[in-house]
Amino acid sequence: MDIPGRDPGRINEVDFYGEKTMGPGGGAKLLAQVVEAELGHSTQHYARIQMDGLVAVGGCAGWRDRPLDCPLTEATPDDKSPDGLKYWDLPAGDNLLDGAAAKKFATYRYLSSDFSRVARQQQLIWAIRNKALSADVVARIPSCGRP
Repeated sequence: MDIPGRDPGRINEVDFYGEKTMGPGGGAKLLAQVVEAELGHSTQHYARIQMDGLVAVGGCAGWRDRPLDCPLTEATPDDKSPDGLKYWDLPAGDNLLDGAAAKKFATYRYLSSDFSRVARQQQLIWAIRNKALSADVVARIPSCGRP
């Protein structure tokens, strides 16, 4: 993508670059500009989710993710493992994810792809939203602490 003020790059670089060069809020502003220029869509809202915060929220709330149509097996590099990987599995169906499992669900992409990871992130964001709207989760977050 064309990123104003620098060489073309990936969309996931835009927020970081905007914050770094334009200060707080610059990432969202630059991302909105790039999305509109590249896709022709204006951005009305923006949310930044830090993965450590995801662990804290998940540990506080716990949520039932939308059912998985098929089992999910993912991995992350692990120097201590014989094949260099540490595996993580979720069975098909409903899965109750705590914060640490939600972070893995949203970030692992070693055996799948960025597209699979993005789809899982979207699924998780909707699950968090639905849980927050249906319970007193938001009010309990400050008492949960950080991981």
